[in-house]
Amino acid sequence: TATELNTEQRFLAAVEYLKSIEAYPNTQLIKLNEKEFTGQFICSVLLVHIDLHNQVHAKSQFERNSVTGSFSFELESETFKYLYELIEQLTTIQASSDANLEYILNVCLRLFTTHIQFLIDANFDNFHEFLSEHDIEKWFALISRLALDDKLEENKKEASKALTYLIEKQTLSFVKMLTFMHKHIIENKHPILIDQLLNKLNKPVFIYRWIEILCDNQDTQDSALAYIVLHSFIDIVLKSTLTNIETVNRLREILIIFQELLLVHLNNQPADISDELGSSALATLGIEYTARVIKACLQQEIQSVLFESLLLGLCTLTESQFNFAIIQPIFATIMPLFAEHVTRKKIDIDDKTSYLMSWLLGKMSYRLIVGPSQSPLEKKYNTTLKLPIFSGGYETLTEDINPYLSNLFKSDLSIYSRFMLPLRRQQSILDNDFLISIYRNKDQGAQLISKMKIFIRNKQNVLQSVEAVADEACAAVFAVYIKHYRRIELAQDELTRPIEQKPYAKLLLLYEYANQVRTIFATTKARGGDCDEVCKKIKKDALLLLLSIRESSFIAKMQESFSLPIVATKKYQLQRQQSHWTKAKWIIRLLRNTFNACIRLKYLMLEKKRAVEQKNDSESVMHRAIVTCLYGNEMSASTENEKLKIEYDEIVKCLTRQYQRAMTRLITYRFIEQLIITGQDKNRIVNILLMTLKDNNLEWHYLENIQASNNQLKEDIGNLYYKIIKNILSFSMESNMKIVLMLRVFNLINLNYDSMDLCLLNNFQLIQEIFDVLIKFVEISTTNDADSMTMKHTAFNWFRLVVFKLCEHIALEQLRNMDLGNRKFHHILKQQRSLIFNKLILWELKGLQQNKYEDTSLKNVSLRSFVSSSKFNVDICINQYLMLLLRCIHLYDHIRLNYATIDYMEQLFNLYHTSRSLNNRLLALKILRDLLICLPDDTIGTTNRSFIENLLTEILFSIGQNFNLLETEKIDLDITIEFIYIYRMIISHNSPWQAFASKLLVDAIKSCMNFNFTLLEAVDSQQMNFFLASICILGGYVPPYCLGSTVEIYSTDINMDE
Repeated sequence: TATELNTEQRFLAAVEYLKSIEAYPNTQLIKLNEKEFTGQFICSVLLVHIDLHNQVHAKSQFERNSVTGSFSFELESETFKYLYELIEQLTTIQASSDANLEYILNVCLRLFTTHIQFLIDANFDNFHEFLSEHDIEKWFALISRLALDDKLEENKKEASKALTYLIEKQTLSFVKMLTFMHKHIIENKHPILIDQLLNKLNKPVFIYRWIEILCDNQDTQDSALAYIVLHSFIDIVLKSTLTNIETVNRLREILIIFQELLLVHLNNQPADISDELGSSALATLGIEYTARVIKACLQQEIQSVLFESLLLGLCTLTESQFNFAIIQPIFATIMPLFAEHVTRKKIDIDDKTSYLMSWLLGKMSYRLIVGPSQSPLEKKYNTTLKLPIFSGGYETLTEDINPYLSNLFKSDLSIYSRFMLPLRRQQSILDNDFLISIYRNKDQGAQLISKMKIFIRNKQNVLQSVEAVADEACAAVFAVYIKHYRRIELAQDELTRPIEQKPYAKLLLLYEYANQVRTIFATTKARGGDCDEVCKKIKKDALLLLLSIRESSFIAKMQESFSLPIVATKKYQLQRQQSHWTKAKWIIRLLRNTFNACIRLKYLMLEKKRAVEQKNDSESVMHRAIVTCLYGNEMSASTENEKLKIEYDEIVKCLTRQYQRAMTRLITYRFIEQLIITGQDKNRIVNILLMTLKDNNLEWHYLENIQASNNQLKEDIGNLYYKIIKNILSFSMESNMKIVLMLRVFNLINLNYDSMDLCLLNNFQLIQEIFDVLIKFVEISTTNDADSMTMKHTAFNWFRLVVFKLCEHIALEQLRNMDLGNRKFHHILKQQRSLIFNKLILWELKGLQQNKYEDTSLKNVSLRSFVSSSKFNVDICINQYLMLLLRCIHLYDHIRLNYATIDYMEQLFNLYHTSRSLNNRLLALKILRDLLICLPDDTIGTTNRSFIENLLTEILFSIGQNFNLLETEKIDLDITIEFIYIYRMIISHNSPWQAFASKLLVDAIKSCMNFNFTLLEAVDSQQMNFFLASICILGGYVPPYCLGSTVEIYSTDINMDE
């Protein structure tokens, strides 16, 4: 190695020197003249042997920490004094060009270097006892002169090495030492000194101290100087501002080590365990370094080892274990740089750096979309944050008081995305003052509460000693109810009405809810608790919900015109009649008690039914949420309620973190949208981004972990998410990789849909577009390959999911609120339902029925055959649509009521007649069975009535024909049984057709009075079939369970005993 070669050269030089002064240990040394054996001769020999000892043993002993017993480590202040005098004298007389003196000077320099190295590395506390500050200054001046001006390279080398140690003690500042090194490297006048300085720079310990200075927020001046040096070195390496190639290569190695240690420093940072996301000097360092390297490489199209190693290091930063608050600013800075490069030129997958940049672009986007992991407080309040009262988000959060948001809005990511902070609707000052007046029970609030007390029905009585605090808590809770039930306008209007006029029912109900808090104080007083502390806690939490939490759209906004009066239940009292008989008195009392018991039982049944319905009612859900947050834990000491206990500061931190996560996700989605629009190589960009728009978790939603952010922000995120999908879908339709891209699109839209998702699907017309292009079987040809059929099967499964979710959410919306006219999504959901059932499914059934490529080889079809089939089969397709219809119609009342139309009836009956698949015919009849009782009577025309009459007539005839042995044409037994169920359903349910169906049965039975039973062949076949069908339908009939048995007619020659 170079070190071994250097040591060997020094050994040879020492031997030559000893030989030159005739001091080499051999036989000639004995013949040395006594006059030459002087003190100078002895000192020179000793110096050489000390130097050789240091080179051979000292370094290894120091590394093994075995420094005792070696004179190399017996450091004294006199040692440095004598060495200084010796070196100074030798420097003065060096002009004589005596080779021996030059060698002695070199040895002295090497001895000083060795001693100062060991002294500094030993890190003695009493360093200045060996070398004072004045001594260091003298040494620095002397050694600097030798390092810069000495004629011999060997002396310059030793002096330069010593100078690298002296500078640590001379400057007393790392930044000054760094600046000294930078100055000489830039000047490039002293290559030997530069070589030693680069050796010192190349040490990991030195670079780590450099990183610590860069991350030091306390001394901004030192940090600025350190950044200047870093930027200069990067420019030297990447822009070749120096002609010395060796120096450039050495600096490149130093920067690579700098990169590695920077990544180590990032990895050593704790994960997102804090509850707040804040800025960091380490993040600033990461931004400055990565952005400068990437900009220089991309602008000049440099293929550098430094750039490749940086890209590989950034790949590790995309892992979830890194602190998100630190890596987010780094990603927000370099993602636009990658985006500009990707959109400017076509991606070459064979180019390693190009491939890494495209991969990083997608992975970084994914990391920002997912956002920081849940903080400990978010996990603590996980159940609480999902309550509807927090779904409106934080009311007063602004970027002015939040450094994370301020930096995010100013980042290059936001600038590239052309992000504009949306205007937020702030609560008016008048509304806020009105709520505060209610909270404090003063002015307008006191007027409103006093009126509510007059008309409240269920008054909670408490002890006079706690009545004052109970009133305070009740007023605070009442203000919370008014805000989060969105009744501010209603309450303000109530103040304009006369005091004797009964308040609005909805407003009075809210005060009754708030008045329930009085029971807490009665219970606390009975237990001997502190009612004042309970009141303070309730008022503090109420103030949080009042001022800091925005009202959500979970409850429809109530207008005064929609108010409902309270219906007073009039109690009818049975008056006793005067009777002259004593026995009559007891009879009347018995009847009166019986009637009262029946009335009470009826009320109990109605209350139970109402309680079940109110479980999903939006107002009842919100009421339970408010009770849980304010005083639910006071009502019960259970562990579950203790988990829902909230603290003001902790909840605010959780809401702030969710808002930060949501804003980061919104800006990232906008960045992705901009990237797709501006990119040239859309095929590659779409492939990169498709796998990064959502988490790999199948249950993941684009609102994951941001449910408690404000509604406007969540709607903006949803709009962007589906807009991106719309753009990708449009591009995928024209791509030569259509199958692959579309399968990934379905992965993106395979969500657990809520009402907002379904409305967004409607806004972007995704259902109709996907249905027309991928799901329609009407326009299918017989030449479709297996991949195309697989795509259609996947698309149809997604379509079924959407239909089921749509039906479920419409039913849920109806349960949540009786007044659906104000529900935000309800009208859109009904439009979506009309599109799917009236247009897509119905038209598809009509088209499939007329399809020319019908394959009748299968009698029974199933979902398994549908999925596994690679060829088109009309019966299989119709079967799947019928199964979808049957499930929706059977489970959801609103589907039955809205789509019990003559169009559906006729189409299903036509399918029954034309289909050759038994399963399809049975499914059509099962659907008819659920729809027939909901079909309204056509009061204007005769279409509906005519259809029902023909249908019932055919059903009776077919049933009787199947059991009439005189008939030769018979239908399948399963069809016959289904006909019987249909008829029984009609006559057992209150519908417009119940009377007509019953009359047909009665007339058919009456007609048997005219039968000639001795000659059945002479009886009219239609009358006989009707009669037999009536007997089968009524046989064993037990309403409402529709239990029955069929009746079969035997010929006269059969032994009846059998």
